[in-house]
Amino acid sequence: RPDMVLKDRDNRRALIIEAKRVPDESDLPKAADEALEQIRERQYARSIPKGYREIFCYGVAFYEKDCLVKLLKN
Repeated sequence: RPDMVLKDRDNRRALIIEAKRVPDESDLPKAADEALEQIRERQYARSIPKGYREIFCYGVAFYEKDCLVKLLKN
């Protein structure tokens, strides 16, 4: 399961968010990429019902109060 799924039923869009926490700020890019890879490998987008026109997938990495967000480009 993804960490978070948000559905905009009115506009038929969905967001899938996978988050990772890292012990060092320099690990942020790698962790965000790993989160995106997890979304791809586990095919989280398949859980979104048919009829949604857009599905945005985000990998988010956290270090203390900093974060890095990456978007999966389909």
